Amino acid sequence: MEWINVEDKIPCEPNRFENEWFDVWHDGERSADVTYFKGGFHNFIEDHQGDFSHFEKIDNATHWLILEPPKVT
Repeated sequence: MEWINVEDKIPCEPNRFENEWFDVWHDGERSADVTYFKGGFHNFIEDHQGDFSHFEKIDNATHWLILEPPKVT
């Protein structure tokens, strides 16, 4: 796996049945388990009581990394 520059390529917009996850490099830090939709990367912010869970858009993403699903043996 290798980091992909957002200037070279961005993920395809998922359809409503797809769920792809990425790691993203932005503002000098790495964010894990990020999804891509509506033309941008988003972190899922989970409220463990379930009242305020939501997605927050990540600004200034420079690179992304495709996360492969685990291999079942």
